[in-house]
Amino acid sequence: MNQLVKILLIDDDSAFPEIFEDQLRRAEPDLNFTVDAVAKIDQYTSFDHDVYIVDHVIFNRPVSVDIIEAIRQDHPEAVIYVLSGQGDFDLLKQLSKLGIAGFIDKNDEDVSDIAGRIKHISAIKDKLRCLSMKFADAGVA
Repeated sequence: MNQLVKILLIDDDSAFPEIFEDQLRRAEPDLNFTVDAVAKIDQYTSFDHDVYIVDHVIFNRPVSVDIIEAIRQDHPEAVIYVLSGQGDFDLLKQLSKLGIAGFIDKNDEDVSDIAGRIKHISAIKDKLRCLSMKFADAGVA
């Protein structure tokens, strides 16, 4: 079974979430996912998503480090990608120290790599669900 992967996209570009979702669906049509989108981190209070995609610059201010630290505080195992329209490799090095999973170029229409990673997360969730059911059937708490 294809497990639902919940994605939180934090980006001040109101058009991008829909574009990104369409690109993911074209790249991986069988992928079971949902995208929640907010423009600022303070618009969202729950960090219960499987994947976080954080725009590096929100409202003309670099904020990705602050947002990643906030997510990590409540959800240390979170899978976090940084989104940017600029190829800033110094930024990538800095953010890699915070344990990001990767860097997404906002101008690149090929999202097959991220779609494949999200599909992998779905498969892991499915395996964990199956294991949980086996333990429950065996009476193991």
